[in-house]
This record gives sequence, structure tokens and C-alpha cells, in this order.
Amino acid sequence: MHIDTVAIILAAGKGSRMSGNTPKVLQKLAGRSLINHVITAVKQAEINNIICVCSSDSQSLQDEVRKIHPGTVFVVQKKQLGTADAVKAALPAIQGVMQKAVVLYADTPLLQPHTVNEVLSTLDRDTQLAILGFALDKPNNYGKILCDEESNPIKICEYADASEEEKKIQACNSGIMGFKVDVLSELINSIDNNNNKQEYYLTDALHIAVERSYKSRLLMVVRDEVLGVNTIEDLVVCEKIFQNRIRKKMLQNGVMLKAPETVFFSADTHIEQGVIIEPYVTFGNNVHIMDDCLIRSFSYIEGAQIGKGCVIGPYARVRMGTELENNVHIGNFVETKKVHIQSGAKVNHLTYLGDAQIGQNTNIGAGTITCNYDGVKKSTTIIEKNSFIGSNTSLIAPVKIGENVKIGAGSVVDKDVKDNTLVIVRPERIDK
Repeated sequence: MHIDTVAIILAAGKGSRMSGNTPKVLQKLAGRSLINHVITAVKQAEINNIICVCSSDSQSLQDEVRKIHPGTVFVVQKKQLGTADAVKAALPAIQGVMQKAVVLYADTPLLQPHTVNEVLSTLDRDTQLAILGFALDKPNNYGKILCDEESNPIKICEYADASEEEKKIQACNSGIMGFKVDVLSELINSIDNNNNKQEYYLTDALHIAVERSYKSRLLMVVRDEVLGVNTIEDLVVCEKIFQNRIRKKMLQNGVMLKAPETVFFSADTHIEQGVIIEPYVTFGNNVHIMDDCLIRSFSYIEGAQIGKGCVIGPYARVRMGTELENNVHIGNFVETKKVHIQSGAKVNHLTYLGDAQIGQNTNIGAGTITCNYDGVKKSTTIIEKNSFIGSNTSLIAPVKIGENVKIGAGSVVDKDVKDNTLVIVRPERIDK
């Protein structure tokens, strides 16, 4: 763990090019906020000291960050005066305490932990500053990294201030930088705003460092890893890259995806080997699927723990709080929510089970509904093992159905049923 290292995450930008009322860095990618992805990468890089630079009206941002990393320190950038000004706001919290700092951006969700570690490992006894760049040969508006004859970075030109010749340089600036903290403090206080935007650019720290004979190094990564999100279109591009990453990882771990490009995962989806996933399946947050399950097409699964050998779908909706033991079948047009289904049970057709406990080897017939909500509170339905619930049955909670019970089709059950009982609830037929 990097106990003498701090990650400074810049999150004070307004994100004015994003639509809607949600702050930019709280927009979701694979079920997680953008800043969540960045903090997760930092924590996986074993950095526990995190400073988040935010604006004065950032309560929702701070609430989100505290859920991810409760020990985060927040500092406020009172005015939007540039990246160097943002980092300067963090200096009082790290001077004399930390030795290394890596400056990151809350809107770069594809950053990998090993890249963060590479930036930090570059900062040794002889190197005080590390620049993370990427190569791009097409015309673009990224800042350009100028290097000397030995490929050491000597200056970063913001695109708005670059000459026509400098704009042709392929080495582009990602914005991510690593510093020795004592040098960072010196450089930040030497940066001015003599540029087209009249902002204090953190990138100016490089040429000031070179003038003062500090050593810097350039690290290059693929462009995808440092893509920033400024628009909805950017978010869509990042989502596509992230999904492809997860799909590749799933395949490498022994998960069969029949049509990978049609399956969508959340960042925390955990699926074990031997699982087969048919086309057009979506996973929400907090899903864990054990070995040898079959997930059929057009199913949506979120907040569920699924045991070995289960079959889900097609067209199933498995919702938050669902826990399936081994070899459970959830069939077409079945919805479950906050339900525990024990091994061998089957719910094959057109059924809603909410706030329920289903016993081993119980069969739930088509059209069964647990009527769990009375308009004020939700109540529980318990069905014990080896029971058979006939088609089109309504179970009005709270109600308990015992073991080895048979409920006739079309019944409405609003009272408990003892073990080994046959229940038929139907109005008398009248033919006229």
C-alpha cells in the first residue's frame, strides 16, 4: 500500500455540455458513477489517501464519494480558475504529510489501476514529475507534449495556445500527472495565467520544472484508457469500450456469451465459469451467478444471488433481493423481488413472486401472484417444501403454506394452510 501517496481527484467542473440535472461526474457508466470508477481504480492501486477537489455546491457529489471511500478529504475550489488552481486548493492538506501525489480527473472512468501505479513508480529519487500521454495521428484538439532529443518531456502546449506546427505533434496530453509533493508545491506557486483562457494550467508545471532542472518522464498509454467524458456522446463511447472489456474478461474466465455484443454488464457483475448467457441479456448492479447456470435471452437481472445450475428466462425479470439456491428454474415472463427460493423449486411461467420464501422442490404454477402489498405495508408469503401451487392462484400475504400442500388452480388463499392439505377455492359454477 502507498502510505506516503495521495490521489488528488479534480471534480469541480460544471459539466455544462451534459444534458439533464445530474452532475457530470455522477453520470452512470456500467451502473457506477464516473467518479466511482476513478476512485475504484485508485483503491485497486492501493492508494488509501484521496483528496477530492469540488465546487462549493457539491453536496450530492460528496454524498456519492463518501459511500465509495468514507475517508476522502474534500477541498473546495471557490472559483473555476483552472487545473493548477484546483490542485493548489489541495496543497494545505498534503504538504509535510505526503511524499508523492498523482493528479487525476473524475471524468476519466476507463483508467486502469496498473497505470496509476506506473505513474507513481516513475517518481523515484531522480524523477520529480511524470506525465501520462497517448499518441494520436489524426487531427484533434488535445494539448501537445513537446519532448527533447532524448524523448524527455519539456513542455505541454494547450491546444488553444499551440502553434500550427505544434498542433501536428502526435504525443497528446491526458492531463494525468504525478509529482513529488515538495516539488509540486514549488511549481504550483510559480504558475501564472498568461494564456488565451487566462486560467492557471497545471500543465505549465512541466516547463517550469525543466527550467529549474527537475527531471521529468513521459509514459504513454492507449487513448481509450484516458478518454474524458464531456458530452453524452463521450459517455456512450466509454460505455462501449467498458462493455467490451468486461465481455472479453468474461470469455477469458470461462463464461459462454452466445452473442457478446448483445449482453450488457454492470461493473460489479460476478459470473463464475461454465455459465451460458444467450443473446440480449442485461445485468444490473450486485449480481453474482454461480457455476453452470443458463441465462436465456431477453432476461434482466439485478441485485440477485443465483446458485449453481439454475435456469433463468427467457424474458425473466429477476429483481433486487432475489436469492436462488441451486437448480432453481425461473421461466418466461416471471418476475421475482426480495424472494428466497430453495433448491429444486420451479417457477416456469407468467408469475410474480415478491417478499416470499419458497421451499425445496415446490412448483409454482403459471399465473401465480403473491399479493404482498396492501397499499400501506408489504407482507411475506411463505411456501414450504414439496408443495404445488396451481395455475392462476393469488396468495394474499401475510400467509403461510405448509409442506406437501396442493392448491387448486384459480384459488385465492388468504389464510394459512397446514401441511399435507389440498385447498380448492372456487365460487360455485352456475349454468343458465
